Amino acid sequence: MKIIALLGLFVFVFTEILVAQVRPGFNPIEYKEMLEINSQHFDTLLGEHTLPKPTASLIFRSKELGLDNRWDYWKTSDNIGVISIRGTIPTKVSWIENFYASMIPAIGEIVTSDSVVFKYKLAKDNRASVHAGWLLGLSFIADDINALMHSEYDKGVRSFIFIGHSQGGALSLLLRSYIEYVDDALGNKIQIKTYASAPPKPGNLYYAYDFEEINQGGWAFRIVNYDDWVPELPFAVQQVSDLNPTNPISNINELVKNEPWYARYYIKRTIKKIENKGGDLQETYTELLGDKAFEGVIKELPNAKKPIFDEGFNYSTCGNAIVLRPTDSYVKNYVEKSDYGIFVHHHFYAYWMLINAHFPEID
Repeated sequence: MKIIALLGLFVFVFTEILVAQVRPGFNPIEYKEMLEINSQHFDTLLGEHTLPKPTASLIFRSKELGLDNRWDYWKTSDNIGVISIRGTIPTKVSWIENFYASMIPAIGEIVTSDSVVFKYKLAKDNRASVHAGWLLGLSFIADDINALMHSEYDKGVRSFIFIGHSQGGALSLLLRSYIEYVDDALGNKIQIKTYASAPPKPGNLYYAYDFEEINQGGWAFRIVNYDDWVPELPFAVQQVSDLNPTNPISNINELVKNEPWYARYYIKRTIKKIENKGGDLQETYTELLGDKAFEGVIKELPNAKKPIFDEGFNYSTCGNAIVLRPTDSYVKNYVEKSDYGIFVHHHFYAYWMLINAHFPEID
C-alpha cells in the first residue's frame, strides 16, 4: 500500500514539473509572439503591414461587449494560455471609452445596467484610482475571463499571459490587478505574465505602486516606442492633495513656521497659487473627461449610473518599461513610406519592426 501511495505521489510531482510554465523577465521572442497574437484582432485592417500568423491556436473569441470590447483566448503548443484583449477600433463608442478619463476609486462598484453591478478591487490602497472608461470596459470582460481561467486550470493550464496593445494594453494591466484580488482568485496556483504594448496610463501613482508590488520579480512589462505619443496619455495633474501626508509641502504652515515673515508670506502665497491652478485644471478635466464624456457613455449604455469621480488626475505609468528607440532603418523603410499619420509610431507593425531591430537574435 505504501509503495502504491509513493508511486502516486511521484507521478503527481513529475506531472507538475512537466506542466509548461512562463518564466519571469522580458523575453523578446515571447513578446513578439504575443504581438502577433494580439494583431489578429485587426487582421483585416493592417493591409500590407499585417503581422505573421501566430503559431499558437485560437480557442475562443468573445462577442463584442460594452463599449466595443472584445477578447480572445489562445493556447500555445506548450499549453500556456494567452488572454488577448483588443484595443481601440475606429468606432465612436470605442473612442468614448478612451475619452471617459476621469478617475474613480480602484476599489468599489459600478452600475452598468439596471441588473448588473460590477464589484471590483484593483489595489489594496484606498488612495488608488483608475481610469473610469477602461474600468468600464474591464467590467464587461473580467468575470468571463476569470471563469475561463478557472476552467482552463481544471484542464491543467498553470501559466497565463495577458497581452494587449494601446487601449488593450491598459485593459491588460487592469485585468491583471482584478485577477489578483478577485474573491475566487487562483492565487499562487498559477503564474501570470503581462505584456502591455503601447499602453496609456491606467491609474494614479498609488495604483501603480500596487501594480508593481504584485508583479515584482519581472512579471509585467510596458513596451513603448520612444516616439509613440499614446503612452504619454492621459494628461497628469499632480496636486498637493496627491502627496503623502508626511511630505512637508502638505503641511506648509509647519514647514515655514520658523522662517522670517516675508519668507513665510512668499512660500505660502506661491504654494496657494500652485494649488489654485492645479485645482482649476482638475475641475476642467473632470467636467470634460468625466461629466461630458459620461453623456456619451449613457447613449450606448442607457441604464449605466455615473460614479463619483475622484478629485485627482495624477496619472502614472506602471509595469517594467521596455523602451524601443527608433532606428535609421525604421525611419527610412517604414516611417517615411507610411501613410498612417499620427499613428505611425503606434501601429502594430512599428512595434514589431522595432522589437526585431533591437533584438536581432529573434529573427
